[in-house]
Amino acid sequence: MYLKRLSTAIVATAMAVGVAQADDFPSKPLTLVVGFGAGGSTDIQARVLANVLEEELGQPVNVVNQPGAGGGVALSRLAVSDDEGYTFVFGTSMTITFGPLSTETNYQLDDFRYVAGVTLGQSAMVTGEDRPFGDTWEGLIEYAKENPGTSYATQTALDRMIIEYIAQQEGLDLRIVPTSGGAGMAPLILSGDVDFAYSGGTHSGYADSGEMPVLLSLAEDRLVAFPDAPSIQEAGYDINPAEIRVVMVPQNTPDSHVERLAEALEVATQDERFIEITEERILMPVTWMPEDEVTQTLGDQVAGYKALLEELGGLPQDEE
Repeated sequence: MYLKRLSTAIVATAMAVGVAQADDFPSKPLTLVVGFGAGGSTDIQARVLANVLEEELGQPVNVVNQPGAGGGVALSRLAVSDDEGYTFVFGTSMTITFGPLSTETNYQLDDFRYVAGVTLGQSAMVTGEDRPFGDTWEGLIEYAKENPGTSYATQTALDRMIIEYIAQQEGLDLRIVPTSGGAGMAPLILSGDVDFAYSGGTHSGYADSGEMPVLLSLAEDRLVAFPDAPSIQEAGYDINPAEIRVVMVPQNTPDSHVERLAEALEVATQDERFIEITEERILMPVTWMPEDEVTQTLGDQVAGYKALLEELGGLPQDEE
């Protein structure tokens, strides 16, 4: 009888300790992983976000950069992590929605939980000053129809698919010029060597000077800093490539850990420091999207991309 009581007491104690540990999350430092290099807009946001989270969670939040594969390297490591929320990724939705469709990965959408979305991306189709078609999307389309070989600078597999879809819809014969990120695109646009291009956010640095007019918003709505440019759906294209900047954890992360992180992130979206760096410096709107809403949105995007790839007959090939 004594041994039975002792065994019961040990089990009860262990269960109590387990509950206490879950309720005490976080009880040690956390790691915020950014899947891009230092100095970019995602990294800049992440470092401010880490400062706010430290205050809310009561533990250090260390920022680690793991660039590669458009954010895919960071997600590959997160997919096999058993840190239960102590390590989390702050990145772009494109990496998880389109990445596994365009290349072989060790992760899929269902391998993660999406704690919250905190920023809406502001990607766009852009051009330079003094182009013969002006600075409107309608002008570009008319010009491109009359001038086969109009040049387009691509950066990602996703924007390459989008422009292929648009070209088919409009009957365009474009010359595709692959570039390596915004740093590779900007000189081509500013010099006039390329007619128009995809920009993930580089154009925000030219909002005041007007050197890089926005032709088309690839966000769900018009861009905050360029409200005159129509959204892609306003222009008549049935596709939603809107980017969300989201915090992700492994699928096996306990509910209590996800809920605690979500609470801290919601506070961060109301913090003046995060709002200032996001809305005033990198010109992206702060938002708050809870886990269920983010998960549904990302799932819908994956379904849309799969349908579009099927319509196009697979991924388009870049041209030199």
